[in-house]
Amino acid sequence: MFTILVARIYDPSTYGEFAAVLALSSVFIGVSTLRLEVRAHGIEGSEKPLFRLALVVAAIVSIPILILSAVAVLLGADIVWLFCAPMVYIGSVQLVRSAQLVYGRRYLALATNNFAQGASMGSTQYILGLAAPASATLAVGFLVSRLTWIKGIGVMFTNVEPLLVTFKSHWRYAVVAGTTALINSAAGQLPVLLIVAVYSSVEAGLFAMMLRLLVSPLAVIGRAAGATSIGEVGKLVRRRQPGARRFIARASMELAIAGLVPCLIVGFAGPWIATTLMGGEWRGAGVLMAIMSVGAFGQFVASPFSQLLNVVGASRSLLVWDLVRLLLFAGAIALPAAFGQSFTYAIGVYSLMHVPVYGLLLMQVWTAIGRIGDEE
Repeated sequence: MFTILVARIYDPSTYGEFAAVLALSSVFIGVSTLRLEVRAHGIEGSEKPLFRLALVVAAIVSIPILILSAVAVLLGADIVWLFCAPMVYIGSVQLVRSAQLVYGRRYLALATNNFAQGASMGSTQYILGLAAPASATLAVGFLVSRLTWIKGIGVMFTNVEPLLVTFKSHWRYAVVAGTTALINSAAGQLPVLLIVAVYSSVEAGLFAMMLRLLVSPLAVIGRAAGATSIGEVGKLVRRRQPGARRFIARASMELAIAGLVPCLIVGFAGPWIATTLMGGEWRGAGVLMAIMSVGAFGQFVASPFSQLLNVVGASRSLLVWDLVRLLLFAGAIALPAAFGQSFTYAIGVYSLMHVPVYGLLLMQVWTAIGRIGDEE
């Protein structure tokens, strides 16, 4: 609801400027914790020190980002870039707190936080935008919506081993998983940054709004499914019990059923939906929704299971997949532009590329779980 209202007061160019900052911040959010919060699910009794170390590493990563963004603003960049470092850290808090709730199998609390975040971001951006519809206002809405994740992180800093001891025990994992996370985040956010570079902030704004209307709602369900899969499969791995493959087969089928109807609807009626709800200047976002319905479906079914490769100790397999995804997605956007093709043509190639990319991911997860002795 609030996304529609937000689109009514922000134009595509302004939204594109915010989308560029959000994309760059999201790249660093993905790597800022070195995926130590995921590591906790695969090792019994190490969750609290790993969660704490993840938060400390995220704070360290945020410091140079703050310095560089301040320099950029002093050199003439828009003030919205000052929000990059705070967005990185609060996004990292969300990752760690989510992992903590999953470890404790507190799925209702996780769902409540996700709902509060989604509702408060749109409402905050809309209310502030009534007074000042600027890209910085959108960034403030992002920060405010994630404050809900701060509650409960204090327990991670009580009665735990020294940070250096924890780091020495897990640094090899952190290097591989951190590199993988960086490539993973870059592959996910590079399209927005490339669109800004080779097209304009207007196209980036239309693309980002398409993500918010189509991909983000699906991602909320996907994150919940991913958190559940990490919690359940992680428990089976720690206890060396069978059943992981059966769980993934059932969960992926349920996701396919849940995602099919909304993707079909936007596939046929995307332009009409966007124009009716948000106005004519956002019709392009509806066209992109229709084009991306195929890719969004593939991503929705497979992406929730990616972090299982870290849980079962197959971080290098995830690294290889992320590299392939990064190269194919970058090429899907950049090559059509280089050969003079239209923006919508590039997004069409990008959408179709999701099918083999996420099919490969499911194959890797299935194979990796088989290697730890799970049943066929």
